[in-house]
Amino acid sequence: MLSPPTSINFTNFIQHRKLFIGGLNMDTNKEQLREYFTQFGPVVDTVVMRDNATQRSRGFGFVTFAWIASAEMAIRNGPHKINGRTVELKRSIPKEKMSNNNEQSSSSTNQKSSLPEFPPPNPGCKLALHQIQCSIHTVDSLRSYFESFGIVEQIEITPLADGFVVFEAKESADRCLAHGANHDVQDHKIWVERQEN
Repeated sequence: MLSPPTSINFTNFIQHRKLFIGGLNMDTNKEQLREYFTQFGPVVDTVVMRDNATQRSRGFGFVTFAWIASAEMAIRNGPHKINGRTVELKRSIPKEKMSNNNEQSSSSTNQKSSLPEFPPPNPGCKLALHQIQCSIHTVDSLRSYFESFGIVEQIEITPLADGFVVFEAKESADRCLAHGANHDVQDHKIWVERQEN
């Protein structure tokens, strides 16, 4: 594994550390993505997007690195072949930028569309997380905790020690909230509240 660059740390903005992966083999899962991309540096999250009804892969996903330098190195060292299939690797476009791009190029409907984004969560499925301890909590540890309430679709941690969790079903989010506003995760309290989409 690569050594961490001295000028870059975990608190770099997530949009610079998050990459879109297109053209995935339909059998590829998030664990295989993590195993592949750790050759470029620590990976904090991987996601394979799936159809809500069938749970079949939609053929694309995302990888989030701990360092910007790792994401840049992964882009530079393509092409990448995962499970026998060459995949497309690009920077993930934040939702607000995609909205602006769509407004500016609404007349170019015959051109290739922008990179896919995470689909908006179902109403009531997204919870805000506050008072995260970045030196203790990780995406994996938070996912492990919140999966006790139901299937977790997405976890994010921001540089400001906040974040969010997206459950697959509103019932899971409700169950989490019913547990209380304060959750003891790795001996540290995290404050949880409903977040509007």
